[in-house]
Amino acid sequence: DIDTIYMAQNNKELNLNDFDHLDPKIFAAIIAALEHNKWFNKLYISKAKLNGDALDAIVKVFKSSNSITECQIVGVHSASVIQTAVNFSLKDFGANFGQALANNKHLALTKLDLSRNSLEDKGVTAIASALAGSNINLKVLNLSRTGMTSKGASAIGSAIKSNHQIQTSLTHLNMSDNLLKGDNMSWSDFLSNPHHISHLDLSNSDCQLSTLFTALVIGCADVMEDINISGNYFVNKKAKDFVIPSTIEGFFKTATSLKKINLANTKMPVEALSMILGGLLENINIKEIELNLSGNDLKSAGAKVLINKISSLGFVTDLDISDNGFEGDTIEVMDALAQIKGLQRLAVGQNFSRSNKNLYGILDSITKFVNNEDSQLKYLSLAGSKLKHDVAVLFDGLGMNKTLLSLDISGNGMGNKGAKMLAKVLVLNATLETIYWDKNNISSHGFRDIATALRSNYSIKYMPIPVHDASGALKGSTNRYLAQIQELLKRNNEENKTFADTSYRLEESIMSYAIFDKLDSAIYSLEEMIVKAKHAGVTFDSMKLDKLIQTTRNIKQWSLKLKEDFDDNVDKALKERLKDGIITATESSKAVLEAILKESSSQMINQAIEQLAPDFDLKVQKEKMIDTCSQKAAIDQFKIQDRILSHVIHYSKSETNKRSLEIMAVISDAAIDVIVSIFAKEISTLEEDIAKTIKSEKEEKETGDIGLLGVSGIAA
Repeated sequence: DIDTIYMAQNNKELNLNDFDHLDPKIFAAIIAALEHNKWFNKLYISKAKLNGDALDAIVKVFKSSNSITECQIVGVHSASVIQTAVNFSLKDFGANFGQALANNKHLALTKLDLSRNSLEDKGVTAIASALAGSNINLKVLNLSRTGMTSKGASAIGSAIKSNHQIQTSLTHLNMSDNLLKGDNMSWSDFLSNPHHISHLDLSNSDCQLSTLFTALVIGCADVMEDINISGNYFVNKKAKDFVIPSTIEGFFKTATSLKKINLANTKMPVEALSMILGGLLENINIKEIELNLSGNDLKSAGAKVLINKISSLGFVTDLDISDNGFEGDTIEVMDALAQIKGLQRLAVGQNFSRSNKNLYGILDSITKFVNNEDSQLKYLSLAGSKLKHDVAVLFDGLGMNKTLLSLDISGNGMGNKGAKMLAKVLVLNATLETIYWDKNNISSHGFRDIATALRSNYSIKYMPIPVHDASGALKGSTNRYLAQIQELLKRNNEENKTFADTSYRLEESIMSYAIFDKLDSAIYSLEEMIVKAKHAGVTFDSMKLDKLIQTTRNIKQWSLKLKEDFDDNVDKALKERLKDGIITATESSKAVLEAILKESSSQMINQAIEQLAPDFDLKVQKEKMIDTCSQKAAIDQFKIQDRILSHVIHYSKSETNKRSLEIMAVISDAAIDVIVSIFAKEISTLEEDIAKTIKSEKEEKETGDIGLLGVSGIAA
């Protein structure tokens, strides 16, 4: 394995999981080899069962290693049932490992990940003590879910404060999923000191955020790029009266490097939300930011804050506001989000229930947002919304969408009816590439409809198997349809000329429909006006108008013929003109590649001769080796030529198809404008003639009535 897997692939990470098929008793020997082997510079162990000997071997390796730069020992378990020579438990590992690091004056670690191990405060404190006295350039430290409390966190903070080297080098710190709550959060003081931590994860660590931000605004504002403080709280539940400190707004106002912040599930008060958004509004340094505000139950009051402020945050590219109970306010929220031109990813699910009377309006507002002509949205999530078949409202607007690449509709229970509607989207849409769709109560019939639709869709590349739904519909037909779906997705991930052609034809038919619809509308309006004119007794040139209508109907055929001629001319020109250029490029590529191979082989031969001399004299073989290598370096020009020609024509055809549609659209728009204006003029003329005729008849009738009245008076 060492020769075939590691050396052949130049892999310098020893992954103990590569050997988990062997007896765990030999793990200690494999690890112990690192004391003498300098090839490996990384050690990775995950979820392995390690006995006392193996744990002791790890400690011994790090007592002396000067070559291992990355150590990841994640979630290991104690294999106590295996008898060992060393009485060494997992609880002792943290302290002993820390002592080993402290004793090694040549330690080269830049990354240390001991997450998901029960180190507790004892082990974490020992590691902190070792780091405090070391001179390593540690960049990444992960102590997530290690069972430490604020005592262990304080030890880590003290180590960082006291070691200038680590203050300068450490950029990633993860202490998430630990109980770090303490009196006044004193352990967080180290964050207010100078440091270079740009990625901080304190999620689910029972932190009081109001206090934490006091430290962050002092020491982190100019360096922090990515901060995850989700699953914590702003205000203690027992507090009756509370004031949200201005340091929260101050941090977001002055965080010059901030790119990503996760504030999900923080029981965020509306006042805090207002401060966060207000601070971001005043921050002139942020270019792009990912913002997660999900799971905060903001409801109507929070929605109003979003509506008032979010539209001005044009630098937000990724926004998660799911699970906030916005209900009907979602409509106004979507209107506000439409003002963020750079928004590319949006999660908005679990904000509305099916019992909401305005559910259709809510879903329609989301559909309009996605299809906004200025939208740059690439990803949309409505996951977990339990919309059932009402998700069809969204599907109705996705058929012709040209921006969305990824859609998450998992957890909506849409059933086979929803699957049928999704299948129609797949037939029409040529842009979507990824769909997440599990937990939708889809059975064999729904999988069949999706598989059938994918036969004519070449853009979808990833639809993970819906394991939850598939396990609930265990039939032979289910397996067959899922296999078909996977085969079609595999096809779509390969370079496929059919996709370009299908997508092009679909776009062409959509454009043709739009053109014909305008012409048909103009013809219908004129024919309707002709009928009114005849009924009113208006005299007009019927032959002229009939000819106009017939000529316009013929334009449909003319436009199709024009497009066909354009395609034929482009195809012919591509094959004739590109070939000469590609032949020249191939000849040049062949010469360059052969020259590189010959130069490299000559260098390799000279190095081999020097390395083996004086024990082995290869000089007599030099000329022979050079001649043989030169022959091996020869490249078949025609193979290169055919491959390049195939790819270039395929790409060029795809590009010319896109451009031809744009060119056709320009010509068609200009022609339609002229035609529609002529029709409008004829319709206006007929309207005027009808109005004149009606007015003339009315005047004649009134004159006749007056004459009759005069005759009657004379007779009397």
